[in-house]
Amino acid sequence: LHRSQHDLAMLLSDTPWGRLPAAGLPWFAAPFGRDIALCGLETLMLDQRIAVAGVRGLTRLQAQEEDESRGAQRGKIMHEMRRGELAALRRIPHTPSYFSIGSTPLYLLLICESIMWSGDLEFFELLREPILAALAWIDGPGDPDGDGFIEYPAHVAGQPLRQGWRNARDSIVHADGRPAEGAIALAEVQANVYHAKRRLAQLFGHLGDIDRSERLQAEAESLKRQFNERFWLPEMEYVALALDGQKRPVKTVVSSAGLCLNARIVDDEYVPLIVRRLLSSDMFSGWGVRTMSRNETSYNPISFYNGSVWPSENAFIAHALKKHGYAEEAGRIINGITEAARHYTDMRLPELFCGFTRQSMTRPVSFPMACSPTATSAATPFLMLQALLGLYPAAEDNILYVHSPTLPKWLGEVSVTNLRIGRSTVN
Repeated sequence: LHRSQHDLAMLLSDTPWGRLPAAGLPWFAAPFGRDIALCGLETLMLDQRIAVAGVRGLTRLQAQEEDESRGAQRGKIMHEMRRGELAALRRIPHTPSYFSIGSTPLYLLLICESIMWSGDLEFFELLREPILAALAWIDGPGDPDGDGFIEYPAHVAGQPLRQGWRNARDSIVHADGRPAEGAIALAEVQANVYHAKRRLAQLFGHLGDIDRSERLQAEAESLKRQFNERFWLPEMEYVALALDGQKRPVKTVVSSAGLCLNARIVDDEYVPLIVRRLLSSDMFSGWGVRTMSRNETSYNPISFYNGSVWPSENAFIAHALKKHGYAEEAGRIINGITEAARHYTDMRLPELFCGFTRQSMTRPVSFPMACSPTATSAATPFLMLQALLGLYPAAEDNILYVHSPTLPKWLGEVSVTNLRIGRSTVN
């Protein structure tokens, strides 16, 4: 926890758009929309100012016009911002670029979760226009064929480009190893849209905007029905990675299903099946949940997205499992990530490490190109601690729910002081 606080302080820097975290050193010393949102979501129990600054910065950089060369569409949240000679000369598109379909729903989710902790409905009201612009993008350009799922096009300027978190060419693949072709609708992106709309409905209801609240709730419920009809794979008892351009499910077993649990988009009857698979030997390495099952044709334990372990993703999966009542399973993931940290200098969690099975390795195998430190990994211990303690705020009602706090055997006691919920401080 102390190492992470120091790393976050180091990665946060003043920019023209506010105090934002760099994604990671040395390769990504720049603001990334997705990383800003995830870092803010992970650190809400530590310091809400990180999330609030992230919301303000991403709002200032929200696209206001169309620019195909940068992937910009009105209301869309940026992917990456670079400064320097190449950016000043417009030789690179990151000024900023908007080649991400995941940043916009995460931005909305960051707003909602920030308000759940702060109770600051006035801040939410000030963000009404950018929120509505982001929703208009999700329901409009983000869903060009109007099927209810947001997706990214197969090509940009004639070149293939993956616009999800898994942005390597070989990361969205069918079970036989063939790359998924055409416009891609990713499972976890739909889940985040659902999560954000459900939260927004609640907050608009608190402001008395009942029509908008009911409309967003209805849209969320419709999306959940469609998701479970199209993404659930009965024969595999698991969630598809994505839908390809032909609307066929990409039947590759990956970690994204855990993120779908976090959003509660998966029907309750399927939850135990997903939890069991996430903790099975092909997915759980002993150090953490792999990005891809080792049973898959495309599995590679030293691949960025096809078999490695990402601490930040594991924190969200553990948080999801705890929310669904799987405290023991969440604890196994948290224990694995915590014990992995012991093998790194100063217990600094890297961006990712290799997915080799723990039984065959006495320590996690480092990924040579991983950034260290990174904002999302530095923020990981705080979301894991929040999951262990079972903390869920409802600041607008001046309530902190403490749901089934469960500590691992090696941790006898935890004292939390100066935890801010709305205008209150809790010890």
